[in-house]
Amino acid sequence: MNKFTRFIINDDEWIIYIVPDDDKVIQDEDAAAVTEFDQREIFFRESYITDKIVRHELWHVHKGYCYIGTADIDKLITEEISAELFADRGPHILKQATELYNILLKMKVEKNEDEN
Repeated sequence: MNKFTRFIINDDEWIIYIVPDDDKVIQDEDAAAVTEFDQREIFFRESYITDKIVRHELWHVHKGYCYIGTADIDKLITEEISAELFADRGPHILKQATELYNILLKMKVEKNEDEN
């Protein structure tokens, strides 16, 4: 059974899942996690959860709120938007990532206890 939690990002409720490594919800076999921005969901493969992966996925989320994909924006402007987002929201994103990482670790422990 997949474990999940609710997590608030930019005043939106996101559902964060821990899925077995072989779960097909993450279609790219090499990916440790996937963010589904439109559904407000993030899926993490159980044995690949690291603080770096959590930060990576939260960066996708926060960059998604810039709605860059809805405009015809070139690479240079996208880079500037990313730099500005980091300058403005970087510390907040890192704080959220640490909080979410600790929640995921606790969920993994509880999942393993439930299975035994």
